[in-house]
Amino acid sequence: MILAFATTNKKTLCDKVGFCKYIMIYDVNTKKTEYIKNPIYEKAIKHGYKDCREHALGTGEILLRF
Repeated sequence: MILAFATTNKKTLCDKVGFCKYIMIYDVNTKKTEYIKNPIYEKAIKHGYKDCREHALGTGEILLRF
């Protein structure tokens, strides 16, 4: 089984998936962990959004496409 978690600092979980810097991929069988850059975060920053502490998508806002 493979699990995915949102994280910004590679140590704690982030509750805003669209504004986390990384997605942690954990394979339960092999116990391997991999971090990939979050493409939504990368695109949000390019469009002028701040990180999750300063701005979050509100109700009705459309999530940026990959």
